[in-house]
Amino acid sequence: MTLSMGSFGVDLLAVLVCAGLVPVMLRRLRVALIPGYLLAGMLIGPLTGVVTSADHIADVASLATVLLLFTIGLHFDFGSMKSAARAIVVVGMVSTVLSALALGACATAFGLDWRAGAGVGMALAMSSTAAVLKLLQQRREMHRPHARLGFGVLLIQDLAVVAVLSLIPMLGTAHEQVVQVEGPGAVARVALVAGLIVVGRFFITPLMNAASRAGGSELVLVVGAAVALGAAVATKEVGLSEELGAFVAGLMLASSPFRYQLSGQLAPLRDLFMAVFFTVVGLQVQPEAIGSAWWVVLLGAAVLMVVKTIVIGACSWAAGASPSVAVRTGLILAEAGEFSLIVLMVAFESGVVDQRTRAVAIAIVFVSLLVTPALMWVSGRIGNLGGVLPMAPWVHKSVLVDQPQGDRDDQPSGRCDVLIAGFGPVGRAGAEQLEKAGVTYTIVELNARTVRTQSRLGRSIVYGDATNAHVLESAGLGTARAVILTIPDDEAMVRAVRVVRAHRPDVFIAARSSVLSRAIEAKGLGADLVIVDEIAAAVSMSHEVVRKLGKDPRGSGDDEQAFEPDPDGT
Repeated sequence: MTLSMGSFGVDLLAVLVCAGLVPVMLRRLRVALIPGYLLAGMLIGPLTGVVTSADHIADVASLATVLLLFTIGLHFDFGSMKSAARAIVVVGMVSTVLSALALGACATAFGLDWRAGAGVGMALAMSSTAAVLKLLQQRREMHRPHARLGFGVLLIQDLAVVAVLSLIPMLGTAHEQVVQVEGPGAVARVALVAGLIVVGRFFITPLMNAASRAGGSELVLVVGAAVALGAAVATKEVGLSEELGAFVAGLMLASSPFRYQLSGQLAPLRDLFMAVFFTVVGLQVQPEAIGSAWWVVLLGAAVLMVVKTIVIGACSWAAGASPSVAVRTGLILAEAGEFSLIVLMVAFESGVVDQRTRAVAIAIVFVSLLVTPALMWVSGRIGNLGGVLPMAPWVHKSVLVDQPQGDRDDQPSGRCDVLIAGFGPVGRAGAEQLEKAGVTYTIVELNARTVRTQSRLGRSIVYGDATNAHVLESAGLGTARAVILTIPDDEAMVRAVRVVRAHRPDVFIAARSSVLSRAIEAKGLGADLVIVDEIAAAVSMSHEVVRKLGKDPRGSGDDEQAFEPDPDGT
């Protein structure tokens, strides 16, 4: 198949190349990845014209938020959210409405009529699910109170988009162009979400078990991706956001043993699509709008972020959040988002806003996304100042309070002293010795049947590939004091040593190898102790023979010391 200029293949290639090169060059200026992607899109689109339309790449870019919400669902702590559900719903609904009203009033103050002001206000009230959740994941803050509250507000905003897209055409004067977005009724939407949860509860986990037995981790990935996309398509068909469907799909698998492996396998693909997504956002910016009204864009972006920080922070505080959590929540949600672009498109097609107003509003969204990483950084500094402020006087007890800084995301069931990768005969023997010594451990195993069996026996075990950094971090690599690699595959063992040492330079690594050459390689990559099966067998046999002859091997009865490696790694 040949690709002509302007086709999907060439445009996607241009997006990927520029998304790879521009952020690399900007890193020298300490510019974060997301602003780099946005500037890359602006470069190849409106500035140079290499890509003239983002319409045919938009579907690929939308996969980014689908995969992001799916992986968020996989790690979602429903128990912690359930205790604060009422407060989060109130904050989400009230802050979204107040933000839309306040921003609409500001837009009319800039000279827009009330209809256009209302449309722009509703559009800019939406925060960026993609940017916020990606940055929170990178900072490992998804389980912190401000992140849980922010995530809940984002979910409420996603649901509010359905109502907003229904209201926008009613404001327009071009009734013949009104877009039908209502879809099935609310009962059908609720029934679909409930149906997805029921299906996940009784059918998805057995299906994943069958996939694991039939094709291992590869088939688990295929089935997991199909579940995510299927749920996204289903919710999209009934008028809900596809991101909500993907999140529900992640929730369906959150209690299964496959969640860490799926999350680790999807992470590179998700990051690739995220790069495409933010580059496509940059493609939609019109430089002439910024050039002719640059002061409006900059002032509008500043007003947007100040208003949303105050409104969301105040609503969070009033609902019971500590001042620190309220300030941080307001800051991380201060930007506009991807749904802002969709609302602006519907507003333009419905005659609510003209082309110039839409272009300026898109530029404001662009600027707010550019500074989102900086807002996240500022939230970590200024948020602590909220501790000097009092709680709301009407709040006597709240779950939306700070937690210790030492808490980390993605721990399976607390901290452990040792990670054991592989639970065959060697791993079992090692675990028994650790249990006798009172040492806590978590097992990483790729056999689903073994994972189920050991889970029923009460052992802390994670389904996943020990060569995947995300799986290891989820199992507790960040807090482990030692890692034991009992994987029978020597190549996988070497890769695991490389990954562990890259993420934890200080942890003790003990590994087993069947051949001497791999043991030497593992030692060179940072393994502290490598046991070679061939040499261990020879030493064990020779020691036993020497004992039978009435001799004392090495002059000591402590024959376990014979397994210590020599300096060459054996």
